[in-house]
Amino acid sequence: EKDIDAILEELDSMIGLASVKAAVHKIVSRAQYYEYMRKQGIDNLRGFGSLHMLFKGNAGTGKTTVARMIAEKSGMRLHKLNCTTASTADIKEVVAEIGTVAGLEGILLYLDEIQYFNKKQQQILLEYIESGAITLIASTTENPYFYVYNAILSRSTVFEFKQVEPEDIIPAVL
Repeated sequence: EKDIDAILEELDSMIGLASVKAAVHKIVSRAQYYEYMRKQGIDNLRGFGSLHMLFKGNAGTGKTTVARMIAEKSGMRLHKLNCTTASTADIKEVVAEIGTVAGLEGILLYLDEIQYFNKKQQQILLEYIESGAITLIASTTENPYFYVYNAILSRSTVFEFKQVEPEDIIPAVL
């Protein structure tokens, strides 16, 4: 069983990110509900929300840290691609693991700087995101509503990461 409580505990121990923490708690609750429904034999959960995430924020706000933490605790096979250097071939390499022993527990694809992927590269992912074969976490320093393909955006929850405020740091120092 995946250690959901460990994800939440580690996230709660981080300084700041109050809005992100609240949203991740909601996603975890949704994931637990999905798992319960699947165990009841109900696999069609369309319309109940998405587990795909888009992280928006400036450099140094914790986007990659939270994505890494979720990946480590999820039990899924993590593939991390930086979109400044990744290609369509890299996406196809990840997709090739679907249905194999390596991808048995699921595949979590972390795309750093998704704004550098063009529309065609993002469209390749759509089929696998829709089917649930890949869980996507993507990050961007730009406005995702301008840079992320609308079909991916509509299937994802967007989180905004902000700089830690001084009042959030004080309790950690004391």
